[in-house]
Amino acid sequence: MFEERDLGETQILAALIGVSEMVGNLTDLQEVLRTVVRIAPQLVRVDRCAIFLYDRKGSSLIPAEAYCPRPAMAEMILEGRIEEEDAPKLINKVVNQRLPSVIRDLPKEDMLPQKLIRNWELKSMLVVPLVSKGETRGIMTLDSTTSRHYFTSKEINIVTGIANQVAVAIENGRLQEEHLRIYRKIENVVDQLADAVLKVDGDMRVTDVTQRAEKFLGLKGDDLKGRRWTKLLKPKDAAGRALEEMDFVGPNPLINAEMSPGQKAYIHRGDGGKHHTLIRALPLRGRAGKPSQLLFVFRKAPILKKKVSKPKVEEPELETPLPTE
Repeated sequence: MFEERDLGETQILAALIGVSEMVGNLTDLQEVLRTVVRIAPQLVRVDRCAIFLYDRKGSSLIPAEAYCPRPAMAEMILEGRIEEEDAPKLINKVVNQRLPSVIRDLPKEDMLPQKLIRNWELKSMLVVPLVSKGETRGIMTLDSTTSRHYFTSKEINIVTGIANQVAVAIENGRLQEEHLRIYRKIENVVDQLADAVLKVDGDMRVTDVTQRAEKFLGLKGDDLKGRRWTKLLKPKDAAGRALEEMDFVGPNPLINAEMSPGQKAYIHRGDGGKHHTLIRALPLRGRAGKPSQLLFVFRKAPILKKKVSKPKVEEPELETPLPTE
């Protein structure tokens, strides 16, 4: 906690920028939420913060992350949930109307169930909605465990700004999960239609390997991950020319986002065998909507043998017998 009674504008701005950068560089939603519940209380001179995600189907607020000086209290918050039927006024104002709510005197104000007020030892509370794209994704609550805190308009604005960033993080996290599900579906379909599938990053290093690919290529996933597959499989064309990944992707695959036409090549299996394969590259779109990864799809191709034409055997010409007198 900051020592000053009131934070300076520079410290508040630095904290808000820090939250914004975390959201922009989102890699782990839970880590973002865990950091926010520790930063937010310091900016408004309280010591407890919790984030709840709104389950519209179940009509309840499910705890996602909480911070409290007493770890046992934080665990208690994470083990429960707020049902809509137990807090209809709070749900209506914060979730449905998307307005912040300052509960100044608990338990006198009936915004929360009495059991929750007793268990959490609540005295006063600020509740703000987490809104993104016109939808309420959840709520963020802040309060002091030591005394009744009266939130100022400035503090409410600060928390609302943080809540907006958290809502964006939650939405980004949801989109990432949705993209991942789509990728998995694509990979599963492709894997059924192909003999092997490898996912690679922008540096052409393998990031994911299917079990079917391991069997087809004669290599374990650990042998492939983090490495360029052409260095291990040593693909060559029919003329014996060594090939690199870019020989299979076609012109600008990460720009036009189209599957490459494919190219046939001989690849060397990890066990010493060989496959004649058709190899194509399929771009995958990343979080920003632009292709950022590739799936290399391998299908065994038949080796067409050249027909050997038999030389024509010329029949000997028969001598015409001389006429007899």
